[in-house]
Amino acid sequence: KILTEAGASRNISKDDRVLLTINVTSDVQGGWADEKTASDSFRAVYRAPSVEVFVDDNVKGVKELVVRVKSPDDNVDPDKKDELDSNANLTITVGGASVSINATNVEETDKNTGIFEYRLPIVWGTSYNISSSNVTFKTGESSIDISALYSTNGTRPTGYNVDAKGTLTFTPHKASVEVEKATIVTVKLKVTDIDLNTDKNSVNYL
Repeated sequence: KILTEAGASRNISKDDRVLLTINVTSDVQGGWADEKTASDSFRAVYRAPSVEVFVDDNVKGVKELVVRVKSPDDNVDPDKKDELDSNANLTITVGGASVSINATNVEETDKNTGIFEYRLPIVWGTSYNISSSNVTFKTGESSIDISALYSTNGTRPTGYNVDAKGTLTFTPHKASVEVEKATIVTVKLKVTDIDLNTDKNSVNYL
């Protein structure tokens, strides 16, 4: 437990952030000449963030590109969902197409987790494209290179700026074609490509 400035007590748990304000007068400091009674300094340990990129097809029946930033020091308020540093950016690149997301739009997954996610629904097309609302994967590619860079753009004090990067090489499933003989004069073609099934709640098309 800690006492707040107003004198109330508050429970704290592991990975909570506590802001300490130290006021030291010259008279008090002079009484600490033996350097054993007290100290007017302390050290905070900075925990650098990490970035993970993956494809998730288990949320709301829609295949999504997910960028996950694990940043305990951006978990400022344990009583609410935080956002990432307002001076930072999250740049997502897919097959050469990029978009820059203001980090305040990247929300904590729940209260007091220190894990932040940004999700983009995946669609398929003839070229790569990405915006703040969705991402287009190019059909016919054997692999797709994806990266995400979380950067504080030099706005923090020296030694505390962040350039954390995550990468993913996504391998699309290969489509298969079967010929099924239905009758003497009718041939049925069946194309199987699970990557094109982007929304499990509706009928998709090639």
